Amino acid sequence: MRTNVDNFREGSNIPAGIFQGTEVFACDNVIYAIHGGQRMEFVELPSKEKRRFLDEYLMDKEGQRFIRDSFGIVGFESGFKKWLFCKFGSLDGDPDMVDGKVTPDVYNSACGRTDCPGRGKFCGVGAGLKGYEVDTLREVMAGRTMNEVADRLCVSVATVKSRMEKLKERHAVTNVVALAVMAAELGV
Repeated sequence: MRTNVDNFREGSNIPAGIFQGTEVFACDNVIYAIHGGQRMEFVELPSKEKRRFLDEYLMDKEGQRFIRDSFGIVGFESGFKKWLFCKFGSLDGDPDMVDGKVTPDVYNSACGRTDCPGRGKFCGVGAGLKGYEVDTLREVMAGRTMNEVADRLCVSVATVKSRMEKLKERHAVTNVVALAVMAAELGV
């Protein structure tokens, strides 16, 4: 899966819209941040900014429990890093914190695991996309017919159609093209 993080390397440009606030994202198993128009590792953020994310983590007891139970991570630092990845791992055009208000990513395109039990529940809650929905959207966005999608995903054509109708209804779009555009904007 290609995401905008694939293009992030030394010397790459900062995405438009990240000159105010803080954007947290993951690349090559390292958590980075863009703050004040500057790219840095998360640990290099000003203390006040790091503290706001840390406070959010400390209040997210359900997220901590999910990380412990689903991934077996019990250490504080490794749990916090996993939480940052799951909640904010996508490099998108919307800062994750503006004026002290922390807002997780709508969809985490940095995580390629469509089988993750947290997909649409713990991470990507805003979009609410489950793993099977992501798989279906990717197949449709690749230009496959409903029959081809059904064959590739080992489900019936009726199941593919049902998934697409539910996604269109949930995301308030009227056709598959609009749904594909929405999914592309999320980084699916």
